[in-house]
Amino acid sequence: MRYLSIFCCFFISATCIFGQEKACTFIQISDPQLGFYEKNQSVTRDSASLEAAVAAINKLKPAFVVCTGDMVNAGESKKQIKVFRRIMSGVDNDIPVWIVPGNHDLGKGATDKRIESYVSEYGYARFSFQYSGCTFIGINSCVIKEGNYHQEDEQFKWLTKQLKKASSSSAVYIFTHYPFFTKEFNEEESYSNQNQANRDKYWALFKKYNVKAVISGHLHSTKDSEYEGIRMFTCGPVGRPLGKGVSGLAIWTLTDGGKSSSVEYVSLEDLAAMTGLE
Repeated sequence: MRYLSIFCCFFISATCIFGQEKACTFIQISDPQLGFYEKNQSVTRDSASLEAAVAAINKLKPAFVVCTGDMVNAGESKKQIKVFRRIMSGVDNDIPVWIVPGNHDLGKGATDKRIESYVSEYGYARFSFQYSGCTFIGINSCVIKEGNYHQEDEQFKWLTKQLKKASSSSAVYIFTHYPFFTKEFNEEESYSNQNQANRDKYWALFKKYNVKAVISGHLHSTKDSEYEGIRMFTCGPVGRPLGKGVSGLAIWTLTDGGKSSSVEYVSLEDLAAMTGLE
């Protein structure tokens, strides 16, 4: 699989053209969580969903792909990680793939040891790159949620630095596994979101540096909210859905240099029809 280092930014200058309007299209997948369907006894069903998503990605030819965490169900399973890497290596070579860790990838506590192990497998735990005048930043939201304070503090300083560098960008988009909130900014803390103190802390930073949207996963269903002009979009799973969720992926289209955006969450079934892969 082609993972890109966080130690340098990846610059791409091309744009896609749709009709008469220049636009950038990227795809978000989340929570393939290989092993979830069958409680780590098999990855067969989860793999089929991820393979369908990869086939659709290659047909749709986005500028890039971001996976917002929970690549596997058992984060330390070499077998599950190997299967994830094999399937994702099927994404066409000219489509960059970026990832951020989820709670299943890092485990309870998101300890230094687990982060080190994760980085040894995937190459990085956060990223920053530019495309078509926009900046895209992925963060390790598990250290925020789990209270790994020294890792969170170091990352916050890094994030602030990246956002300052992005001051000349037309727009900034943040990728995270945990949503900061799911429906309302002042909602109660739960398993599904970040606590209020961290919402206040990060939202102030995002507002200061022209962040247009925070893009997450974790819920295994799709939610779309907004606070102070910043969108909080939570993508449904490419793997096993929960509640009213369906398996699928999100297709993002950015226009006006990224200042405007639209997103469509498409089920795997509809994707197959859309791309002729039925």
